Amino acid sequence: MTIGRINIKDEGGDFVAKQFVYLKELSEKDTKRLAEVTQDVIKTTIQNVADKPSGNLASGFFAEKITNGYGVGDIDQLNIHLPYWRHVNYGSQGIGANWNHYLPKGRWVDGRWLKDSSGFSGIKPNSPIQPLNYIEKTIAQIETIVQTVLNENK
Repeated sequence: MTIGRINIKDEGGDFVAKQFVYLKELSEKDTKRLAEVTQDVIKTTIQNVADKPSGNLASGFFAEKITNGYGVGDIDQLNIHLPYWRHVNYGSQGIGANWNHYLPKGRWVDGRWLKDSSGFSGIKPNSPIQPLNYIEKTIAQIETIVQTVLNENK
């Protein structure tokens, strides 16, 4: 069964090429906007689920241009600048951390244990870090927001 056929007569211009450029620009605009919204959602989520939010972890997640569009949360940069991001998101057990050991000599600074030769020794953690799952929570929120964002440009 044939439902129908549309014939487009190109009057003086390359219709297909123009539509391709238009769709590419629209796609770029939409993916950029989705990255910006994702950035806002993940930062808010981190701040809302953390016991004592400092904003430091949230600052590592930002929308940026990548090879094939836009992204949020460059893993390589997070590993360099905020190496504890995995611990906080997945929890100690989620990343296979060994909690049956003593910490090296050090001290607590802003909620993190830092090695320090003049600090304390003989400290053994009582419990693992509980997962905050801020990445998963952000993805769940974004799935409901996508259609709204895509309709903004229509």
